[in-house]
Amino acid sequence: MPLAAIKSTVTPPAAIPVNEMLLTGGSIDQARLAAVVRHTLPDAVTTFRSDVLSALTSGPLQQGAFTLFSLALVVAAILGLAVMLLELALGAAEREATLARLAAMGLGEGQRAWVVALEVLPAVIAAAVAAWACALALPQVLGPDPRPVGIHRVVRPP
Repeated sequence: MPLAAIKSTVTPPAAIPVNEMLLTGGSIDQARLAAVVRHTLPDAVTTFRSDVLSALTSGPLQQGAFTLFSLALVVAAILGLAVMLLELALGAAEREATLARLAAMGLGEGQRAWVVALEVLPAVIAAAVAAWACALALPQVLGPDPRPVGIHRVVRPP
């Protein structure tokens, strides 16, 4: 066995200076941490992930994307409502004939309203379930970063 190999197993390697430190947690006081870093390492730069994220999300491109996304949601909701109303309008003649026959058999006015409501109910339930599923999936698909928000970065210049 070479002497260098024996020496490397006996003697620990020299310490490598730390040039980056990542901290995580919900109870980190940013001002106090920055003050401690300035006091301990005067040339160090302290960067917090929350500050970087707020700078990224407040840019004009991101604001425009958020505005367009909100507008698209409103337009989709209006179009969905229009489809529901058109479905009701197109089936109105057949529904009226059915309700007239049911009224001749003794169906009351309140019961006829329930029949119309129950006719539309499956489409409303399907739309509500689809909206709920999209609301759960959308943040996972379009979220900015899967890492926890409480990561802070402290960098010391070399």
